[in-house]
This record gives sequence, structure tokens and C-alpha cells, in this order.
Amino acid sequence: MKIVLFDGECGICSQSVEFILAIDKKRVIYFTPLQSAIAKEKLAQKGIVAPDPNTFYYIDGQNLYSKSTGILRLLKDIGNG
Repeated sequence: MKIVLFDGECGICSQSVEFILAIDKKRVIYFTPLQSAIAKEKLAQKGIVAPDPNTFYYIDGQNLYSKSTGILRLLKDIGNG
């Protein structure tokens, strides 16, 4: 499962989700706020117990990517959808 973890309390982050939804025509990306139990569980599995709300996180199934690497990987995956 491909998941974007975003700060659910951030307006810009929520707008980013809307942008990703608009370009993800095949609906291969899922979303969950960093404040959710799912996000906490997924990040804890990767060794992150206190995620930075200012950081972009993307999980492509097994791998966790953050910051610009996560954005680039996400865009690649949407293109391959």
C-alpha cells in the first residue's frame, strides 16, 4: 500500500493532498494524517516515534521516504500507477 502521511492540522498540507488526488488518476495513493493511529503505527515500524509535522513522509509499501526524496518517489509512483 502506498501512503502519504501528512499533518492533518496544516492547511497547506491538506491542499497538497487535494493536489495529489487531482493527479493520481488511477487512485494508487492512500492518505492518513500524522495524528492518526495508522500513521503512528506505520512510522513506529520504521523507527520513528516522534514524526516531524513539517516533514513529508511517503511509504511505498515497504520503504519509508521523507522530504524531497519522498515527493520524488511519490510522483514517480503516480506516473507508473
